[in-house]
Amino acid sequence: DSQHGAINKLLINNNTLLALQDTGFAAVGFKDRQLLNEGSESQLVLGTGSILSYVQYISTKTGCRNKWSVIDLDRNFMWFDASNRKIMRYGGEGLEILSDSKNMSGWFKETYPSYREPDLDSDVHAVVDKKDNRVYFTFLRKELNPVEGGSLEYSVSRTISYNLMMGTFESLHSFTPQIFLETEIGLMSTGGVGSVGTT
Repeated sequence: DSQHGAINKLLINNNTLLALQDTGFAAVGFKDRQLLNEGSESQLVLGTGSILSYVQYISTKTGCRNKWSVIDLDRNFMWFDASNRKIMRYGGEGLEILSDSKNMSGWFKETYPSYREPDLDSDVHAVVDKKDNRVYFTFLRKELNPVEGGSLEYSVSRTISYNLMMGTFESLHSFTPQIFLETEIGLMSTGGVGSVGTT
């Protein structure tokens, strides 16, 4: 439904195609099997449905504007909802507002500014460290620097980690890379930018 904005991320979770829009989160039926009647009331066979057989909205109160904040964890996935300024998680147990259930909603509201349309100067990206079972969320915000001739530069930047084993937000980090890279030997990142926080 276009009233919920652009489709910013598509992913498959538990054999279900999921679509994240600006303000919506939907499950999409993709070539689902259907029961077909061959003419006799007792004979039913499996057939292939249409390519996109249905769309069912899981929520129209949450969405995702920052596609790089989506982390696929096989059984569930996490993302940052910029409109509500919350970390969300969806999986077999349904939809959870992770930042609220872990008593961190105030920190995310303070870190990420109220959404302005269009807000091209804020970025959120995340990565999973499979070796240490952590998810890192980095928040970058460009603001005008009057000293450098009014140019936009990252000035409000923070990174927070979520420990998957302990199920809690674990630490603030002073290093705020502009991008994370997943490699065979572990996580790599580009140079960090100025930040507020502790290591």
